Amino acid sequence: MRQLAFSPLAEERFYALTDSGLWLSQDQGQSWSLLAGMPLGGSLGRPSPSRLRFHPRDPEILLLVTGQQLLESRDGGRTWQPLAPGPAEAPWFIDAAVDPRHPEILYASTSWGLYRLARGGPTAVEQPPGRPRSFWLGDNYPNPFNAATVIPYQLPQEARVRLVVYNVLGQPVRTLVDQRQPAGEHRVVWDGLDEGGRPAASGVYFYRLSAAEYLRTRRLALIR
Repeated sequence: MRQLAFSPLAEERFYALTDSGLWLSQDQGQSWSLLAGMPLGGSLGRPSPSRLRFHPRDPEILLLVTGQQLLESRDGGRTWQPLAPGPAEAPWFIDAAVDPRHPEILYASTSWGLYRLARGGPTAVEQPPGRPRSFWLGDNYPNPFNAATVIPYQLPQEARVRLVVYNVLGQPVRTLVDQRQPAGEHRVVWDGLDEGGRPAASGVYFYRLSAAEYLRTRRLALIR
C-alpha cells in the first residue's frame, strides 16, 4: 500500500494506491475495484504509482505522479492520458498540484526545480537557484528493474553520506556510497550486484540514506 486518499469533492470515493495499481471503493472500503486503462511506460497496463492528487473543483479529474510521467484522468480514474513527459533536465516527477484559483495551471515538482504547466500552452520552467534546501531521497527508477536502477538524492549541505541496499532480513547487500559529498543533486546506480560482485536474487530490497541527522528508507524490486 502506497497511499490512501479520499476525494475531497466526492467523499464516498476512497482510493488506494498499491504496487498493482489504483483501486476504488465507494462503500467505505467494503469492496474494491481495480481501475483499468492506466498507462505505464507509454502503454496501457498496471503501473506502480507514486502519488495521487485531486482537482480542487472537479471530482472526476485526478492527477497521478508515476516518476517519469504526469498522468491525468477526467473520468474518475477509469482512463488515463499522459499530461507531461519527464523533462530532459529532470527525469522524474516528485509531486504535482492544481492551482486552486486557476485550475488550468498545474505545478509539478522535480528534484531539479518547479515546473509550471499550462494546459494547451507552452511549459514555463521556474527553477530555484542555489543549493537544495533540504535532504531528500527519491524513488529509484526504473522500479522494478532488471539490469540497473538509478537512485536520486539531494544534500542541502556537505555531509558524510552512507547509502546502503538491504534485503528483507535487514542484512546489508551492497554499500553504494560511503563518503563525504558536497551539497547538491546526486545520483547513484545499483547494478543489482552484491558486495562480492554476485547477482542479487530477485525480490524486494530496501535502500537507506543517512546523512547528518537525516535518515530515510525506500523500497525497490529486482526482477531477474
